Amino acid sequence: MTSLKIDLSDPYDFPEKWNKDDLTALFEKFGEVGDIFIPRDRLTGKDRPFGFVRYFKEEDAEEAIKEMNGYKLQGVEIAVAKAKKSREEAFAAAQAEKKDSDRGDRDRGGGRGRGRSDSRRRSRRSPTPRRSRRNDSRSRSPPRRRRDDSRRRRR
Repeated sequence: MTSLKIDLSDPYDFPEKWNKDDLTALFEKFGEVGDIFIPRDRLTGKDRPFGFVRYFKEEDAEEAIKEMNGYKLQGVEIAVAKAKKSREEAFAAAQAEKKDSDRGDRDRGGGRGRGRSDSRRRSRRSPTPRRSRRNDSRSRSPPRRRRDDSRRRRR
């Protein structure tokens, strides 16, 4: 299959016919269309200002490029060109990029900042026994009394 990318010249002016059914009707004049894909914005859920048309035959795709590049769809010019990657290649590349960025964040301690486990892992150079920690305390207050001791003294 051969993929074509369709770009709107004005990303803020969407024609009413910017949907799968109308684009199919527009592009099937040049040959059998495999499918049409219009991505949506992840945050808003709205259509993005570009889409993809896949043809079964490369000759049909080339004819569509010749006829439709520069076409005005309800007053909005569209650019039609051969897609640089197939949908499968783009999806695979996006997944690999996501894995690499996730792995990179963990290696740098990125993401949501340094968590408790990260700071504990870094501070474990040589374990110190608990007794010596009490003796090295910076606090000059007297040691805490046990409850049993305080009760005995009151009586």
